[in-house]
Amino acid sequence: MSKRFTDTTKWINRPWFRRLTPVQKCLWLYLCDSCDEAGVFALDLDMASFVIGAVVTEADFGAMSKQVVQLDCGKWWLSDFVSFQYGSLSESCPPHRKVLHVLKGYRKGNGTLLDRVQDKEEDKEKDKEGGPGGDRKAKAAAPADAEQSLFVAFVKAYPGRSRGVRSEFDNFRKHHKDWRDCINLLMPALESERDWHRRRQAAGGFVPNWKHLQTWLNNRCWEQTLEDVAPAGGRKVTGPVYTEESGMFRLSGGEE
Repeated sequence: MSKRFTDTTKWINRPWFRRLTPVQKCLWLYLCDSCDEAGVFALDLDMASFVIGAVVTEADFGAMSKQVVQLDCGKWWLSDFVSFQYGSLSESCPPHRKVLHVLKGYRKGNGTLLDRVQDKEEDKEKDKEGGPGGDRKAKAAAPADAEQSLFVAFVKAYPGRSRGVRSEFDNFRKHHKDWRDCINLLMPALESERDWHRRRQAAGGFVPNWKHLQTWLNNRCWEQTLEDVAPAGGRKVTGPVYTEESGMFRLSGGEE
């Protein structure tokens, strides 16, 4: 049996809810309980009428039209459900992962439900920055086009798994207050690590899998120190050399 949070103040502090009829109030509670983990549901007026014990019509559903959004697939979505139940979603939180997966699977217009949830979170952050100097602070915190371009290039070049540019950039800025100082270090660090992987593989050593990009960023792996490559046999690999005898490339080097 799943359990969910409920807004106990809706009976007094939510004018839109107070204006609903008793049947419409029961319908809203039914929708909040019967929707999936992302707030998505298929409207079934016959079932709603059966479980409520009163006839539910499309007009009853229309009375709460500002709280629900119709999706491209024909289903409906409780637009404030995710933010109320979970707050800010994170891939690092196991219960949130399924919700993120569901949100990515539904579309409304040109974007997914996840895009709409993230847009709402950004709007809330902007509201918090209101007041004296709020606009100036928001402008200072917003990434410049050049910074976004650097991060986009970095994400596209990263060999490991990622959640997409937008999600990774938001996570990067959230976890590192000095992100503006670090963003120019990402690509050089990535190239250095890619080179280390190549040299490690050429030397016959163990080559670890690439971390998930979120983990790489959260752990500030652009600051990591990679161990020296020490190939078996005491030979130091310096690079590929072409030999005429065999007509092939071999790794050069000598005894240490």
